Amino acid sequence: MNIVDLGLICDVEIEAGTVGIRMTFTTPGCPLLETLTAHAQEAAKKIPGVCGVTVELVLDPGADEPARKEKDEPNMITEERIYQALSTVRDPELPLNIVDLGLIYDVSIENDAVSVKMTLTTPGCPMHSTIKAEAEEALRKLPGIQSVKVGIVWEPPWNPDMMSEEAKRMLRRA
Repeated sequence: MNIVDLGLICDVEIEAGTVGIRMTFTTPGCPLLETLTAHAQEAAKKIPGVCGVTVELVLDPGADEPARKEKDEPNMITEERIYQALSTVRDPELPLNIVDLGLIYDVSIENDAVSVKMTLTTPGCPMHSTIKAEAEEALRKLPGIQSVKVGIVWEPPWNPDMMSEEAKRMLRRA
């Protein structure tokens, strides 16, 4: 699968050696947008005669309903916001975030307290403390959260099948 097969390209214009690409997406703040945009730019630059590439990201009109609701309630703690915050935390050894890697096992919200159970790709991971601290920091940045607890668990053991389909595709390309 590529970005065309996935339906992410909604328009391409070529004018005077410059390629303009419009990509549609459904998840605001998706951590893979930057990578997908870079791949689109690299691919277009390989076309003979192309001297410039622009990529415009367009939110799918049907995808912004939850975002509108969250704007109305900016301090509301939701599971979606928790996962968005955690998706900013990247595994230092892989080009992916901890959500797409399938490292998040459970999210619990009680009033203004958030508790997360997560794992790592290997029990002996030397980045254990760093990844946990970055997850806690990402959650503390969310408005309305007063207490954060991130626990590392080893059951069930992580395996590559736990990754999102997007993560699997990205690793195949890397």
